[in-house]
Amino acid sequence: MAASAYACYNGKPEIACILGTGSNSCYYDGGKIIEEVPALSYVLGDEGSGCYMGKQLLSDYLYKRLPDTISRDLEAQQVTKEVIFENVYQKPDANVYIASFMKTLIHYKNLSYTQRLIESAFQDFIDIHVKCFANYREVEVNFVGSVASLLQDELHEVCEKNGVQIGKIIRRPLEHLVHYHENLAELQFSNTFIKKLG
Repeated sequence: MAASAYACYNGKPEIACILGTGSNSCYYDGGKIIEEVPALSYVLGDEGSGCYMGKQLLSDYLYKRLPDTISRDLEAQQVTKEVIFENVYQKPDANVYIASFMKTLIHYKNLSYTQRLIESAFQDFIDIHVKCFANYREVEVNFVGSVASLLQDELHEVCEKNGVQIGKIIRRPLEHLVHYHENLAELQFSNTFIKKLG
């Protein structure tokens, strides 16, 4: 979470969010990182994440509530109840397996079913992980992660409806994190130099 906050930071207070396989958020003012609500991981939380949406997709598949086009695609991939149960309940990294179905969801993202699922998941994330900060309308809200990046249009729509100002959306934060630390090192060097002169 700290790495995401640093990667997004542009010198002003921000709410930094992760929307990838899992989800989380924090407030960062350049000094302190504050987490208002805990990250509950994929069993109890991870609202808006790939795992969160993947769970819904798989549940609807098993309940026979998916559009036929998506059901046929999953059948062609040989996704069965037995395969799902084995990967979710018997093998490690169930969250990664569940989130892997984001590929299918994104492929069919223009269907009304999928649009409703995505909008609902992002709304849950905003309600729990962004609106928990009293000043969420006053600061930029930045996002890191593949789900935020691949579903930018949908994320922008939900944020706009909720009065949330999106700043950055970064798929892979490493380069931005390096930039943050380079700037920090330069600032510390300048401050040390000024103190010596003084």
